[in-house]
Amino acid sequence: MNGREWEFVKRMCRYDPNSRISIDAVVCYIMAVTNGTAAASSNAARLFAKLEDMHGDIKLTHDQIHAALLTDKQQVVVSRKKLPTDQEPVVEKSCANRGDLVRQAPILQKYVPAAAYPLEEDEGGNSSPAENDMMEEKTPVDTKADLEPAGTKQNVSACSDHSSVPLLFQRLSSDGTTSQQKEKLLLDLLRVCATNSNHVQVYKTKGIPVLTSLVREGETFLSQLYALHGLSWLTFSFSKLRESEFESLLGCVREPTHTEMLSLLHELQSDDDEVKERAALQCSCMATGGAGDALRRVGVLPLLVGLLENGTANQKLWATEALVTLASDSDGNCVAITCAGAIPPLVGLLRSGTDMHKQEAAYALGNLAANNDENRAKIAREGAIPPMVEFVKSVADAQNQWAVYALGSLALNNEENRVLIAQEGAIRPLVKVLRVGTRAQKQWSAYTLGNLAHSDANREEITLEGAIAPLIELLRTGTAMQKQRAAFALGNLACGNNTTADFDGAILPLVDLVRMGSNTQKEDAAYTLGNLAANNDAIRAKIGRQGAIAPLVKILKTGGGEQKQWAALALRCLAHDNDFNRVAIVEEGAIEPLAAMMEEGTEEQKDEAARALEHLVVKENDATTNVHSPPNYDSADGVLTSRSNLTERECSGHCRSKHNGNRAGECYPAFSQAHEAGH
Repeated sequence: MNGREWEFVKRMCRYDPNSRISIDAVVCYIMAVTNGTAAASSNAARLFAKLEDMHGDIKLTHDQIHAALLTDKQQVVVSRKKLPTDQEPVVEKSCANRGDLVRQAPILQKYVPAAAYPLEEDEGGNSSPAENDMMEEKTPVDTKADLEPAGTKQNVSACSDHSSVPLLFQRLSSDGTTSQQKEKLLLDLLRVCATNSNHVQVYKTKGIPVLTSLVREGETFLSQLYALHGLSWLTFSFSKLRESEFESLLGCVREPTHTEMLSLLHELQSDDDEVKERAALQCSCMATGGAGDALRRVGVLPLLVGLLENGTANQKLWATEALVTLASDSDGNCVAITCAGAIPPLVGLLRSGTDMHKQEAAYALGNLAANNDENRAKIAREGAIPPMVEFVKSVADAQNQWAVYALGSLALNNEENRVLIAQEGAIRPLVKVLRVGTRAQKQWSAYTLGNLAHSDANREEITLEGAIAPLIELLRTGTAMQKQRAAFALGNLACGNNTTADFDGAILPLVDLVRMGSNTQKEDAAYTLGNLAANNDAIRAKIGRQGAIAPLVKILKTGGGEQKQWAALALRCLAHDNDFNRVAIVEEGAIEPLAAMMEEGTEEQKDEAARALEHLVVKENDATTNVHSPPNYDSADGVLTSRSNLTERECSGHCRSKHNGNRAGECYPAFSQAHEAGH
């Protein structure tokens, strides 16, 4: 071995991984040597032998490096590296903590967190099966902000060099790799991807088709499960795979047997830290595959909470991720997780963990708060809100996505939490995220701001911070879920706002949603149009002129659930003191469905229908209008009588907390993730 080779070996053997030469440079150097003369090839063989003898920590063996050299050299991601020289120090990228996340969100995982997390299909205006889930199913994100999260800090994975990802996929794609080798490679891949930056490497290495194939055709149960789990990150955290496609893959993986579950339970109690870490990771994978309730019944929750309190850094990370998914599966799991004592250690991770710990802890707390008033209060009492707001402020990349979501879950139906979140200074950074964040960040920011806007003081501050313009931009050009969240937030911001000039740009896209949007989009848009029309004559007239009346009446006739209630609100406010709108509403046939709603609807629907009908009857002594009351309607009693002339009731807006109905990811066990803005 010559002096140059010896210097190269010393660089590889440095104890500090941050100063150690990267494997990319190793492969590049060996390629240069092996492509040289016969003498150089002989030197390379000797170098291989010495490397194996002298550097026990090196991640790739002689056989692994040799296999990589025999594969298509064009696929080895080393072409841009310079060959190190004696004069030129090798600079390698440090792999830090990740920068982006649902689940799933919040989706929902409606995937909205309040569950925020459902993800809606954008095609043809139809809502997806997970209409209220949090993750976005739109086109792939190709902006730099969404694709390449900013750097991070701590390295929580044993093997987290970016170069590992393409090499792992090369071996996974090789025909010569056995099924057992693939299973181990997939486990290594999940460990490597303990950082968001390496999640991005999976996408950039075009790993989605490889993982999809392994889910569909994998020869072992764990191979399928590991591949599915990897895809769940790319679906719910990065929106690189449509949720509908992920859902179809769920059916390819069988349920774990009872024996497999008991074995997992035994390994979680092992004295070997590596065994416990692998078991915690497998818990998360099994929950992704839909076995959350079975895991709870077999007794894993106390053991996972124990790892949160006393485990290694990686054990804490995988245990937290497992709880994220388990909490998104069902309300029963949320109650069981809380009873097992998970909230205090999760808040502890939020205060003092790595950025990855904080991200997953916020996600878990958001899911626990999504549909449970008691958990919202308990999480706040444990002191989660200050560190959660601080994380939103201090992390500039997409890694704070789930903290944004969790704040929205905590603000749902809880005025005390809304006040505390605002006092901690969350509104300004949330509005900033709304302007410059990733797709998912913008979606969750709109959701959280909408829930915070239920408070009068917050509503004013959010408006002063400039949230209306970016919300309207989301309404015009955003994804399906962004439009839904923006419509809801604008509706609460418009409540009681007499100076609605800033909302002019929202009218036409809201009318489009009422006409052609998904079911939840129609509901939110009708609600917002009603609040915009409530206290402003000019806006009321403009909404009527831009074609809102016909689709609103159609919702009265054919809509379901709360759609009819909010359509009745909108029509009532549009009819107030506006004869043109009043005539148009009657001519579109609104009287009959409103009368039917009074008799057959919920109490809320009956109230809105009665008030709308009052605005549609002829004013006393007004001979200029052709509008007539329904036969036998008496507003005084809310029943049908022979009176036809009624005095109008004053029109007023509403402000509501819109519940997603699911945690982030609830519709999909994986991140049966991703909103208060979701349904």
